[in-house]
Amino acid sequence: MRRRGPNGPDATGAGRRCVPGPHRVCQSTRSEIVVPVFGADGRLIGVLDIDSNRPDAFTAADQAGLEGMMQNVFGKL
Repeated sequence: MRRRGPNGPDATGAGRRCVPGPHRVCQSTRSEIVVPVFGADGRLIGVLDIDSNRPDAFTAADQAGLEGMMQNVFGKL
């Protein structure tokens, strides 16, 4: 069974997502990017969740950069 966060499925399914529409919790949020954070053994250790008040604020390049950053910072834990 997959759990759900306030805006949809959480990262336990290892899914990265960009959400373009209004945020269900914070109405000023117009886009969101969520990136799972994995440790060295591949286990989920956290989630990076960034919101923006601009529509379509995040791109595939942002996603790739954030995933790489999370791997560099936390991939050795």
